[in-house]
Amino acid sequence: MRRLFAGIHLNGHVLTIIGSGGAPNTITVGLVPGGQSIEVSISYPLGRNAPKLITGTYPLAGINSIFIGGGSRADYISVDQTNGSFPVPATIVGRGGNDTIYGGDEPD
Repeated sequence: MRRLFAGIHLNGHVLTIIGSGGAPNTITVGLVPGGQSIEVSISYPLGRNAPKLITGTYPLAGINSIFIGGGSRADYISVDQTNGSFPVPATIVGRGGNDTIYGGDEPD
């Protein structure tokens, strides 16, 4: 059995966000108040234990694109625009499952 680990990685100018391969994920990406950084949150259940939560904040300057990949279950993926329109192009791949994806109001 292949196990996929969730995580957030900044490689060069690309921010990559990957949900857990075998659990339903909640992935949210958005700007912090003031708009100078990107805030990322991934949460998913770990069996009977409390949900696993992975978070990160990254300076907006220097990030040219974002890749978001869900898992094989029903994921909820959102580009949150509470703190302003999201200025970085994002590629969102839901993968398997009955996913709910909100990509923001920028052009597709």
